Amino acid sequence: MTMKNLLITIVCVMLGAAAMAQTEHLKFKGVPIDGTLEEYTAAIKQKGAKDLNNSNFHHFSHSSINLDMMEDKNIKIFVLDFAGYPNCNVVVRRLDNRNLIYKIEVFFQSKCPIGCMKDIYANLKNMLTQKYGKPKSSNEVIGTNLGDDYFTYEGFINGTNIYNSLFETNAGSIFIEIINERGVTVKATYTDYKNSRIINKDILDEL
Repeated sequence: MTMKNLLITIVCVMLGAAAMAQTEHLKFKGVPIDGTLEEYTAAIKQKGAKDLNNSNFHHFSHSSINLDMMEDKNIKIFVLDFAGYPNCNVVVRRLDNRNLIYKIEVFFQSKCPIGCMKDIYANLKNMLTQKYGKPKSSNEVIGTNLGDDYFTYEGFINGTNIYNSLFETNAGSIFIEIINERGVTVKATYTDYKNSRIINKDILDEL
């Protein structure tokens, strides 16, 4: 093979890989983040997800989930074991005027000490690093860097503690954080780029 042919082959492979990346969807629990809310509901239930409803709400609901969210037609909430942690609350989101899902939020156990939440965050970060490489960004600030003695609920409630990491792939992003959202919790947000771009275009067309 001549050098010219080799260069052409390399360019074709790179273009093919780029085109494939643009058509892929980020996966959650092995299921592509794509389709209608009803279609995704059926797919994620095959992975063991159960509806969070009025009958089991007080037993399984996370502090970040409220009853108003149960009435929102643009989200669906499930109880699901994820990444080795039982009974996570999983929120699947779609855009109102287009039945297309684009984002999934996972709320991990809230009924554990703050040190337990730090361990969950660190474990998630380690597993995601193994799969996707080092995070694109990571912010882990305890007060004014005063040390672990200041790793407290109050620090996250008043905003002096900041713990988050962003992982990016060609198909989407994964953002993990310890956050105060009606209660301190560990949260992971999966955002599919392809469907987010479609939704963003719809919004821009309205302006």
